[in-house]
Amino acid sequence: MNTLPAIKLGDSFLLPITVSDADLVPEDITAWTVRMQGRQGNATSALIHEFLFTKTSPGLGRGEFSAAAADSINWPVGSMLLDIEIITPSGRVHHTETFRLPVGAGVTR
Repeated sequence: MNTLPAIKLGDSFLLPITVSDADLVPEDITAWTVRMQGRQGNATSALIHEFLFTKTSPGLGRGEFSAAAADSINWPVGSMLLDIEIITPSGRVHHTETFRLPVGAGVTR
């Protein structure tokens, strides 16, 4: 399982992504639904956060997930599990591999 760089409580979060096919050719995600949720413990645990997805260059498959500092301040310290769900206009649903986001408390407050 891959792990993202750690975030501290009260930090802004930004994760840019590119959606591509098996040959690494970017997909046009203009009409696609792209979501990411964070949960602590396991996939059936309570939802911690539903991340905002912004399509930055949809024709090139580019977008970014974000969370404001005001959101992350209330996240539990520990390891958050994440995956990305992609739904095509035809209704096909795909999920990425599950990955971790370490969440810690800051020293400077």
